[in-house]
Amino acid sequence: MGYQPIIDSFTEWAGPKWIDQKELLAWSAGAELVLRIQQTTQKAARQWRRAASDPHRLFCQNRWFTFKSPDTSEGRDDITSLKLLRPWQYDVESAVGEVQHVILGRANGDLRRLEFNLTSPNEPHQQAYATRSQSVLSIDISSSSSPLLASCLGDSRVVLYSVYNDKTLNEPISETTLSEAAPNNRLWSIKFLSDTYLAVGTGPSKSPLSIYTVTPTGIRQDSTRRVDQLELGHHTETIWPSSTSVYAVAPLPSSSAASALPGDVFLSGAFDGRIRLHDLRSPRAAEQSYFDGTDESAIYSLAAVGRERLAAGTARHSMVKFFDLRVDGGRVYHYIDAIAQERENRASKSRSSDIIANNRDEATELGTKNLVGGTGWNLFLNPREMHAAPGRGHSTWSSRRAVESPVYSLSMPSAYSPILFAGVENALVQIDFASVLDRHPDLIHATGMKFDATGGVDIRQTWNRKCDVLNLGMYEQMNSVNGETMRLKVQKSLQSKDWEVRPDGLDERWRDSSEF
Repeated sequence: MGYQPIIDSFTEWAGPKWIDQKELLAWSAGAELVLRIQQTTQKAARQWRRAASDPHRLFCQNRWFTFKSPDTSEGRDDITSLKLLRPWQYDVESAVGEVQHVILGRANGDLRRLEFNLTSPNEPHQQAYATRSQSVLSIDISSSSSPLLASCLGDSRVVLYSVYNDKTLNEPISETTLSEAAPNNRLWSIKFLSDTYLAVGTGPSKSPLSIYTVTPTGIRQDSTRRVDQLELGHHTETIWPSSTSVYAVAPLPSSSAASALPGDVFLSGAFDGRIRLHDLRSPRAAEQSYFDGTDESAIYSLAAVGRERLAAGTARHSMVKFFDLRVDGGRVYHYIDAIAQERENRASKSRSSDIIANNRDEATELGTKNLVGGTGWNLFLNPREMHAAPGRGHSTWSSRRAVESPVYSLSMPSAYSPILFAGVENALVQIDFASVLDRHPDLIHATGMKFDATGGVDIRQTWNRKCDVLNLGMYEQMNSVNGETMRLKVQKSLQSKDWEVRPDGLDERWRDSSEF
């Protein structure tokens, strides 16, 4: 089995213009940490013009860094969790030069903060956190300028630390344990919804999601909200199956129409293949449910894409599912729906039938809805070329594992970024959302634009100079209500010469499989 990449990334501005962006990407490769810093500033453009021998003269400057402790071994000491501190969270007194803080958790129970000076070859400054040598399953950092670190240790401990501490060994400021004593129940994921709310995914359990209130002094034990299995009287369906696990949690950005205050609205991904939208101000366990009727793989990772879309990494087929939060033929969920529902519940004598609506008529009346598929598309991250080459594709055990790999992690540098990073077994995949015929793409792509003699985009020189762009496959999710059939699509190679705008509204690269 190969390594399972854990990813984090963010974008910051290094100047007053939109092009002055600095993107930092970090991921784990077994026991090793890899960092990439990409700058698209005017300064980087001048440096490339002066120094680059490449006649295309990219405006983007990349720098690479790797780190591996000399006493670590692959497998035993693999990195299992990783987080980057944002610039406003740095300890200003210790920041000299270009500094980056990274917090790493490992399978052997080691949890520590590394402070890299990217302008110096010296070893990073390190501070360890006390874990009782329990394996670090998941970590997250609050967004405040005085950040807190939350961690899942072993199968049952939720531990809270202050990120910065003068002591050599940083002890926890608070902790709690998994209370439900169900067979095989364990911790899976942890996520700060805001500076005051912490979500913890567990399972298999009838109550696989818990929300804790967090203060600078610790976790408030008496203010936990559990998202339980709710029986509905005359309804046979429940919000959760009899028992499931929550593997991923992702808050929606406050700019989304579905959200209001940070942390109020968030998504969860579970073993049953569904993504649920939750609103902490609503008495309902979930407001909406997103799923693909053609594939019920467990959801391992989640990422909000812009304001109205979400990406979900699945447990098999190297597949990323994309959903639109705006429902076809339905009403977009808005944060005031929770307020309206609360007022309705107060006026009603019987709340049992108002908590969750499981059929479409009741969902419309209450302002909720359960999606039935047909609103998104699924992307396979295994390139089609590997199946065509002799001796490759499904011919070896390792290649079969790569094709069937889960998507372990997803990361988008910012809500406005045109890039999504996905971690599959032994690889990191960069997905760029761009049209190959667009003369005015996002500036992160526009810096390398090349044009032919007719003034059109030179697609090969612009998008595939190194011939390393993958050709992937996808299908649009089937709508079981309308009786639609699955539509398989494959990407046209960027080495092709003939290009035209697609009449179906898809990107120029996508073709029906029957066209090949």
